[in-house]
Amino acid sequence: MLPPPPGAQYDPVECMVSRPFSSPGYHTTLTGGKVHPTRESLRYAAELVSHGTSASVKLGLQIAERVISLQDQDPRSETYGIWSWFLEEPLSEMAPPDWNWADFCGVWLLSIADECTAWPSDDIRLRVDESLRHAAYSIRRRDINLDYTNIAIMGTYVTVAAARHLNDDDLLDYALNRLQRFYTFTEEQDALIEFNSPTYTMIAIRELARLRSVTPADEPQRMTKSLFRRACHELAMHYHAPTRQWAGPHSRCYQTLLPENQSRDIDLLRGVGEEHDLPRTASGRLVCDAMPDDMRHCFTSLDTPVQRQRRIGSAEPPLISTTYLHPHFALGSISHSQMWNQQQPLVAYWGTPDAPAYLRVRVLVDHADLQASLLTSVQHEGDVLACIRIASDQALRHIFFEQLKNHRLPAQDFRLRFEFGGSARSLVIKTPEAINTPIEFAHGRVHGRVQLAAASLDATKTRPHWASIRDDGAIHHDLVLHTGSQRLFDLAQMETAFAAFSLSLAEASAELPGMTFKTHDKTLELAGPGISLRCSVSPATQSQLLKQTYWQRGID
Repeated sequence: MLPPPPGAQYDPVECMVSRPFSSPGYHTTLTGGKVHPTRESLRYAAELVSHGTSASVKLGLQIAERVISLQDQDPRSETYGIWSWFLEEPLSEMAPPDWNWADFCGVWLLSIADECTAWPSDDIRLRVDESLRHAAYSIRRRDINLDYTNIAIMGTYVTVAAARHLNDDDLLDYALNRLQRFYTFTEEQDALIEFNSPTYTMIAIRELARLRSVTPADEPQRMTKSLFRRACHELAMHYHAPTRQWAGPHSRCYQTLLPENQSRDIDLLRGVGEEHDLPRTASGRLVCDAMPDDMRHCFTSLDTPVQRQRRIGSAEPPLISTTYLHPHFALGSISHSQMWNQQQPLVAYWGTPDAPAYLRVRVLVDHADLQASLLTSVQHEGDVLACIRIASDQALRHIFFEQLKNHRLPAQDFRLRFEFGGSARSLVIKTPEAINTPIEFAHGRVHGRVQLAAASLDATKTRPHWASIRDDGAIHHDLVLHTGSQRLFDLAQMETAFAAFSLSLAEASAELPGMTFKTHDKTLELAGPGISLRCSVSPATQSQLLKQTYWQRGID
């Protein structure tokens, strides 16, 4: 019996998998219906080939051929070597195309090429090899920036493995040089720039495990092993064993609670789980034996609190990540960060492995996360001071798309959201009657408080108020800054656009500290236990906002 495609159905008419449409809200212009995804179809093809029966190999190669037919194989084309996300939307209709698809699809083409031991014909084998060559050449032509961590690693794996599979010496020279450049860059930064990402750190771990299996001996192996250890350390230092959640702050994340497949991958990574749980692909088997022995204890227990603070990269002002792991909760924050939908710069977890809870801070414009919102914060243990402002030179939703035009931000609805999810969605918290009325909650073994200091959006024209909204996944306590009519906020002319607050967590029996604040001449000052934050409250470019921010960590 053939294995079914995970989370999808096989469509024999199109010879691809199909599923209901979903997307992160960019790249594609589709809005609904059934779709046939190229990447997931190739992944299913690789799993079928790996399954190894004559029927599964036959079907897997049929799917692979169908997806290969959708690749742009014209070297003169701007989209050379990539695929569209969906059969239903050609590359020419995407907004814009996603060049990462050469990397993501190339991984599964490699799996097919490596694991197929009984090709029905040379023609099929050559078509797979040629498609792989186009994907690898596309990756080389793009030569992604080294700070795009997961794609820098994945593309290095694809080009190294493709070069060796295709006996392409020129491609191999490029790939090993790219490995050297990425290793040197990471050592200089002393960090993966896509730091602490539940989605992409796991991708980095998997791709480095694969890369380790195909790099030549000696120096490339040493570099790959070192990078692999660094990525595993990133996970180990942020894993909160009492809740089995990946503590923040997250540079890139799609789901606040770890989905089941990622939890399973972490268990397999540290050697927990049954052999039959492993995906029947080369990549799945590589994950199993990965975690270094000296890091495994981080996944079993947490008896005493620990605060982990570090600098990410070498930029100024310094980017400081703080994670406080307590036996009853985890709280993570970053000194400064945009707040688009893939970033979680301030997030807390508590509860149990079976019933985890979280609190996440977001800024929404027209019900979508605002990329132009800039969070600045300072943390000591369970206390955070934070201020959110608007960067006039940023974008609406995505860091690379939808740039604000002439510093103007269109909005019908504008709000700061405190999102309580997981088991916390059942909390009954009274909606604050006044702006400065705190949101207090007690849940399990945790006591928490959100205290708004001040907020203003174009001071003379908006009156912030609190609103509570409950849905299937979470309860939202929103500070509504504007709602109703469409407005075009001219950030260059506005005097104020900010919201400042404190967040404190402690075990249930502990007292929560207070916060003080004051404003003077468009400057806000926040002070808490051993920490303080001072910043301007007017919109400006991101670099200007950061220059006008002062962090004080009295206790490091």
